[in-house]
Amino acid sequence: MTLTHDLSTVDRKPLKFDLREGFVFILTAAVAVSGYSNNAILSAAILAGFILAGFTKPEYLIGPMIFTSMFDDYLVAFQNQSFSRFLTLMLLVFTLIRVLVFNKMKIVQKRASAFIALLIAAGVILSLRGAYDYVSFPITFVLNLSLALVIANYSTARKNIVIRQLYVYSVISIVFLIYLLSVNGLSTILTARRITIVENTNANQTAMSIAAAAAILLGYILYKKKAGFLNVLLLITAVAGVFLTGSRSALVGVAAAIFLLLLIGSSNMSFKKGLFWILAAAAALVLIVFLLNTYLPNLMKRFTLENVSDTGGTNRLVIWDAFFKGYFKKNFFFGMGFDSRNFSTAMFYSINDARGAHNIVVETLASMGVLGLAAFVVFFGVTISDFMKKRGILRELLIPLGVIFAMIANGIGENTLTNRFMWLAIGLGYMFINGERSENEEQK
Repeated sequence: MTLTHDLSTVDRKPLKFDLREGFVFILTAAVAVSGYSNNAILSAAILAGFILAGFTKPEYLIGPMIFTSMFDDYLVAFQNQSFSRFLTLMLLVFTLIRVLVFNKMKIVQKRASAFIALLIAAGVILSLRGAYDYVSFPITFVLNLSLALVIANYSTARKNIVIRQLYVYSVISIVFLIYLLSVNGLSTILTARRITIVENTNANQTAMSIAAAAAILLGYILYKKKAGFLNVLLLITAVAGVFLTGSRSALVGVAAAIFLLLLIGSSNMSFKKGLFWILAAAAALVLIVFLLNTYLPNLMKRFTLENVSDTGGTNRLVIWDAFFKGYFKKNFFFGMGFDSRNFSTAMFYSINDARGAHNIVVETLASMGVLGLAAFVVFFGVTISDFMKKRGILRELLIPLGVIFAMIANGIGENTLTNRFMWLAIGLGYMFINGERSENEEQK
């Protein structure tokens, strides 16, 4: 027997106050207050609290992990390690324990798991070689893909809490961003320079985080089929925030996520309602551009085709051209090595510019070659297809789909292949499908 009705409506009844969820929220608030303090004792106490809260129910750590990942450079625990890395490790280890103990090592998503395991193995093997002898263990790559692998095989009866966390912590992230900018970035905004959350943090990383939060928020709105004035206002604020960072690639990412989500999320709405949402999004974008052009014309020049042409996409076009003309053929199948220093060294010798690839395709070709790129293309194609097929009965899949769309499109000017938001979204999407399978089994 197969369920054909919208299973996403099952979890929409009001939830009672959850003490564990409240405790985790307090811990997250303590992280936000501690900021960049590097207070070892306070950080250790907070992390101990997260261990206590998430050991038996790791899904409660998803929201805090998203929040801290969005402010990775700012929310530092100790030893210059971010809270997000500790929370990611906790979520990975605690979820793995649950899968091994309660699922009896059952691999639920066999095809996706095989793909991810293959990609991890390829990354580790290719990290052992380098065109310029730079080798290092790809810890971020392995950590984020392992997180996706474990969560993809996890099932939870608390799917509604996970969805609520995605929404609540994306809203909190946008509000916290507004607060940080009002405290630390107001002078930057007034002088029409690119903003970031605090000095010495990367504006492009800030922009990617905002794009991810906007994608989660819009995915949730479409999942609920109900917007609300506050949600729309926060979404507009997030898009405006991407403009203020000056990140053109993040703007492409958030625009792609909004367009594609509205396209697939309104497919089962009436024509008039779907058209209204698309026109409303277009009107909001026009309003944002008009206001920013009026008050911050110098900043907005970054988004003109003339500026992109004059600067070569901040020299990105020159870097890509040098790679394809001088190094691509020599490292066709397996790339130059997984350590990015091999690529930057090559660019230094070639064009005297020791920067990274700043493109998801070029980065993949440089680190893993054509074979690696082909593997990722197939994997993302299969994953998106899996989610798209199920979105009719599992509307919550619009949330991870939005993040994946945003991160892939953002890859036009940044390396988002190892982005934590994207791999978490992949894991969560399969986790939602696992929940649907459990519902089917109960109905048989």
